Amino acid sequence: MISQIVQFDKLIDASINIGKISYAAWFAISATIYLVVGLLIATVVYFYINKKRNKKLELVLIGMTVLFFVVEVIKRLVGRIRPNGELFSFPSRHAAFAFFIALSLPVKKPVYKVLLIAWAVLVSVSRILLHKHYLSDVVFGIGFGVLAVFVLKYFEKTS
Repeated sequence: MISQIVQFDKLIDASINIGKISYAAWFAISATIYLVVGLLIATVVYFYINKKRNKKLELVLIGMTVLFFVVEVIKRLVGRIRPNGELFSFPSRHAAFAFFIALSLPVKKPVYKVLLIAWAVLVSVSRILLHKHYLSDVVFGIGFGVLAVFVLKYFEKTS
């Protein structure tokens, strides 16, 4: 009985395959995207209700959401296989977010900024050591995170 269910599941999965990715995987990815959009909407509603404007926080949240979508689109377009055989290796979302967070969060003491950057480096190196990414995936992920910080700083100055 279990083997028949598994075979049926594989048949359904193969019949509704979206490109290089199964329907189940696409649903999981879509759920993640909806979660991020939901968090962004909840944040906007929170700021609207409280009438308190924290421009820096708003820009960081918007920057994180935009970075998420940009990295996800690039992952889908490139479709690179991970070292462990899973899909969507390039670029590393973990590295992008770690460096975006480390470089965009305001800190009061320089030692905290150093600790955040050290944390971002450890996150990035762990992606390679765990065989989730190639070196180039992580380097480009870091690049996207840093680029997003430059864009964030530009919008901070112009707003």
